[in-house]
Amino acid sequence: MKGFFFCLLFACTIIGACVGLDCYSCVGSENSDCADPFDSSSANTETCSNGSVCIVLANYDRGQFIRTCNPREGGNSPGCVTNAGAAGEKGVCSYSCEGDLCNNRSIADGVADILHCYLCTYRSDSTAWSPTCLDPKNGSVATLPCDGVCGVTTLSIRGAEIITRQCFSDAGGTGACVPGCDVTGQCTTCCSDNLCNGELGAPSTTPTSQATSIKINLAVLSTCLLYLTLR
Repeated sequence: MKGFFFCLLFACTIIGACVGLDCYSCVGSENSDCADPFDSSSANTETCSNGSVCIVLANYDRGQFIRTCNPREGGNSPGCVTNAGAAGEKGVCSYSCEGDLCNNRSIADGVADILHCYLCTYRSDSTAWSPTCLDPKNGSVATLPCDGVCGVTTLSIRGAEIITRQCFSDAGGTGACVPGCDVTGQCTTCCSDNLCNGELGAPSTTPTSQATSIKINLAVLSTCLLYLTLR
């Protein structure tokens, strides 16, 4: 029997499966001790259930901070999500960590190493798509955390220029970011720095007309035929 308890204690020590993490536990407004800067002297602590991690969640639009335990697969994606428009400029930020009382860090420190990308689409022939997507750093454009790489795609359809800024993530179903142009004329650029797709692939705001495109293609064809004739 003593050997059984020794083995159990050894297993718990090695895999950490028998004792949950201790996390700070509090809820407060933006001006409370639970917010940033965090004051641990007034916060409670709790022991998490097995398989849980410590988290911090900040809803800046509602002015609410939460520090607590959360299941490892609890559905909270670390990072910040902001919406386009004045109502969602700050958005919601969160991070998780594994270590006793590790959720004492500030939101800024907790999400500093998480890649974020701009998320928007622009069409030159429609006012329904925001022109701020052309220059998102000088406008109000949605951003989101990304577990892949940031990218920009550009495409011309019937004289309209279309630009899309997004996260390319296998988990999100978008697939890998493949730089270059495909047979449809869609061109893609990729990057892996924070909000780096705000400076890539901006199309011309004056789309090439179909007639101009035909003239260019005919000119290229004529040049090719002349070259073959002279060989």
